[in-house]
Amino acid sequence: MVPYNQANRRPMSEPIHVRVRKFLQEFFNDEELTTFSFDYFPQVYNNFTNGMTKNQKIIMLVEFSFKSNRFDELLRALERERSSAFMKNFSENKNSNNLQDLYASTAEETRTGSNKERLNSFIHPITGKEMVRVSKGEFLYGDFKETIYLEEFWIDKTPVTNAEFKLFLDENPDHHVPSAWYGSLGKLIGQSGYEWDDSLRMFPAGKANHPVVLVDWYSAKAYAEWSSGDLPTELQWEKAARGTDGRKYPWGDEWLENNCYTPVFFNVTTSVGRFSPQGDSPYGCVDMVGNVLEWTRSEIRRITKRRVTRGGFLGNIAKLARISARDGAIPSFRHNSLGFRTVVNHPLIYSHSGLDLSDLK
Repeated sequence: MVPYNQANRRPMSEPIHVRVRKFLQEFFNDEELTTFSFDYFPQVYNNFTNGMTKNQKIIMLVEFSFKSNRFDELLRALERERSSAFMKNFSENKNSNNLQDLYASTAEETRTGSNKERLNSFIHPITGKEMVRVSKGEFLYGDFKETIYLEEFWIDKTPVTNAEFKLFLDENPDHHVPSAWYGSLGKLIGQSGYEWDDSLRMFPAGKANHPVVLVDWYSAKAYAEWSSGDLPTELQWEKAARGTDGRKYPWGDEWLENNCYTPVFFNVTTSVGRFSPQGDSPYGCVDMVGNVLEWTRSEIRRITKRRVTRGGFLGNIAKLARISARDGAIPSFRHNSLGFRTVVNHPLIYSHSGLDLSDLK
């Protein structure tokens, strides 16, 4: 357990769910957090999946307790398990009356919804991926900065990784693994290092956290539907990458090569999040430029069936890296520079708990 440092006390002005999330991050390791959830919140524990990070588990736990009016129970459990650190972090006067007031005010806050700050991310109950909220409203789209209105949606924080795609394959044994082979046409040139082992249905060694590639549009769509989501439209993709102000890159209008992955060749990927947070979009999306291109569900106008791709680019070419740059491919196309991420229209229901997060405050 990390020793408490008086200088690191959380500001009392922070929303209570933010303070609790930071407390869990600081005073529980992953194994302790898992055990804590099993003991006190088995509904949450039952939704933990292999490969889920500690931070993802924390977000799920805090969301569940807050939405289900059990946040005071979470506070009491934390006080019981980490009493000394809890007193120092949550009680300015360090007395029981102060803590009772905290429990009472928190229970009332969750019951009435008086805390209006929306939680801006949730952990997908099927994939285990963190998804971030893109609020409804207008944004500036394209090179000519056309004003477009979109309803709220939630999008994967990162591209889907090899490890995450394997969860889909494990539950869909008849679906083919990512491959560079095109039947009688033979194997694509320059795709070595990214093909999966067909017999073991396993991704290449050392690339668990790399974006899954060599997936055509149909496979990306199948994964999205398996997870009760969809591929983003190119409008959704661009707003998630750009925010509302029409910026050229996720971080602003100035090209900064150390803010994204810019391989010299298309046959090189890197772990998702390597250039986070400096390269993140205003909504917290990772790798919206660089690393890999991404499928969208939008069709290119006047070109039958070709689907728009957005994102990755070749080398340190700032013009090609701008958010508004677009390309396209036929749905059956596969390449080791092309991956995807998914969207949902609202946070999903946790499969075991029955918790609907669609109006989470």
